[in-house]
Amino acid sequence: MVPFKRHLRNIWLQEELTEGDHDDENIDLMTVTAQQKRLAMVQRAIKAWVLITPQEIRRSFAKAIPQ
Repeated sequence: MVPFKRHLRNIWLQEELTEGDHDDENIDLMTVTAQQKRLAMVQRAIKAWVLITPQEIRRSFAKAIPQ
């Protein structure tokens, strides 16, 4: 779970840096609808899952399954 969360956080931070570069003062970020927020989160999750390697999955299972 840690690799997934790490990738998710990095993607979110990258989006924040990219969106923060716009000089348009007319954009009100408080008017983002719940549907748009959910869609953005789903898209971030999809991108994060693509970044997970088979080695990370194996390590996660090895840690989760008791010996």
